[in-house]
Amino acid sequence: MQIKNFERDFLKREFHNVDWDPLGKICGVVGNLIEAVLPGSRIGTIVSISAPGPGGQIIAEVVGFKKDLALMLPYSSISGISPGSTVRTIREFSHI
Repeated sequence: MQIKNFERDFLKREFHNVDWDPLGKICGVVGNLIEAVLPGSRIGTIVSISAPGPGGQIIAEVVGFKKDLALMLPYSSISGISPGSTVRTIREFSHI
């Protein structure tokens, strides 16, 4: 087996094409608390949850964790979201 050598310019160009913004998925809702698999999230991370309807998105904040799940509180009505809805990080705060 031969290991392939990559040129520096090739790697630099290809790394710019990688989507470094991983998506998450809703896996549960209990009351107003939303549970999701969201790799790389931290307390205070602001997310956008895709939802059908006029707005198309719900803004929420990561407020805790339970095992491997991020726990989020929404800033508006959660009407329309369901298990499998997509979650995307839109802002992170390093301090309050």
